[in-house]
Amino acid sequence: MKFKYAFIALCVTLSCSIFEADEPLKYLEAKEKWEASGLNSYSYVLNVSCFCANLWPAELVVENGSIVAIYEPNTSERKMVDGPEGEPVYALDLEYYSYPTIDSLFKEIELALKRKNDVRAEFNPSTGMPIEIAIDEDKLAMDAGVIIRVSNFVEIN
Repeated sequence: MKFKYAFIALCVTLSCSIFEADEPLKYLEAKEKWEASGLNSYSYVLNVSCFCANLWPAELVVENGSIVAIYEPNTSERKMVDGPEGEPVYALDLEYYSYPTIDSLFKEIELALKRKNDVRAEFNPSTGMPIEIAIDEDKLAMDAGVIIRVSNFVEIN
């Protein structure tokens, strides 16, 4: 119970950078800030919590808006995942799943809002980029949600 109250207090403290589905203005402000930053070459660690493929965590390297490499976090090893036949496949070579750039995460939020999903997102106050996105596609299903977290963001010059 203490955790619940601590979490609520944290959300109130960070409310300038968190929005609920009924507060699209904060989302638009964050997106405009991200676009104005002009950042299109960077790396970051992506972690996704869901009942889905075990593709996480992954360190993504983005150059000029395109993902050019995917690594295991904190190593220089290429991220390998199970392919369609269960064979190891380099994550960047997956055709049936694409890892998102920061721009793609904004598009994911937009799609979830258009589908009338419950959406909660927290944005970095200086760059506007999403640092946590929670999307619940079905309030009645236990496994219909996804939480996306961005960390270890580094600009590449």
